[in-house]
Amino acid sequence: MTMNLEHQLEMKEIQLCMLLYGLGKKNGKVIPYPSAEYVRSNLLSSPVSNPMYLNISRKFECNAALKGDKSWELLAHWYIEGLAVEGYEKNIPNPLENATVKAKDLKHFLERSHYASPDWLASTLGLTNQATLHDSSAPQNVPKHLFTKEVNSLYRIILGMAIKKYKYDPSQTRNSATGKKAGSISADLEQAGLTVDSETISKHLKAAYSATPPESKS
Repeated sequence: MTMNLEHQLEMKEIQLCMLLYGLGKKNGKVIPYPSAEYVRSNLLSSPVSNPMYLNISRKFECNAALKGDKSWELLAHWYIEGLAVEGYEKNIPNPLENATVKAKDLKHFLERSHYASPDWLASTLGLTNQATLHDSSAPQNVPKHLFTKEVNSLYRIILGMAIKKYKYDPSQTRNSATGKKAGSISADLEQAGLTVDSETISKHLKAAYSATPPESKS
């Protein structure tokens, strides 16, 4: 079902969808998550003379909670390249944290840009000029508002267990909790027959920290 193009999307909804469902395909290549390599390759194909690219990269590098999460930096690139975002706050750690975008503006941007268009987003927006190949395995019925109390509650549980049981510290770049050694989350999951690599664990814990309301981070 196509979304009402006047609907106002929160940028954190789009970021969460990226974390949960990936970016889809571009030129036949699956892009499961905005990695540093993907963001860098897009930067190289963009007008790098714009100092905003370097400034936003430095801003995210200074934020321990966002340093390893390139999805926000990718969305910032969209803003720099003309996505009509409302509520961009350049003086806060994550300028897009409270930002929104109209569905029609996001559709227009993705139709004319070189970025991968995830199937779930293309379907919801009714994109007519997709740069991606259809991935039949991608989720087709993604809710319009994924940033729900249920998702937030799940993130609280995951983050709370990581902090209490594994001494995970969201403010630190390196954490034994997200490493590969004995006693790490990855090692314990492997012992339980539930293999999840440490990079994926780190990614989702950072997403959980980002999604948790500030008052619960104290």
